[in-house]
Amino acid sequence: MSEIIKTDAVVLSKLNYGDTSSIVSLYTETDGKISAIVKGGRSPKSKIGKIIDPINHLQVIIYKKNTRDVQILTDANLVAHFL
Repeated sequence: MSEIIKTDAVVLSKLNYGDTSSIVSLYTETDGKISAIVKGGRSPKSKIGKIIDPINHLQVIIYKKNTRDVQILTDANLVAHFL
C-alpha cells in the first residue's frame, strides 16, 4: 500500500533518466535517505525540475510504496531561510 508523505528534504544528488525525467537522492526529515523519480522534471515547463538541484532545502510530497526502490516525487517547494 502506498502512502503520501509531505516532509522537508535536502537534495543530495540528481541524475538524468530517460528523455524527460530525473532521479534524485534526498535526505528527508521523516524517512532518511531515499531515491525518487521526478517525471517530466527536465521538461522546459516543469517548475519542479528547476528547483531540484543538489544542496537545495525543499518541502516535498512523495508517493511512497515499500515495495519500490525509487519513489515518486510529485511536488516540491523551496524552503526559505532568513539570516
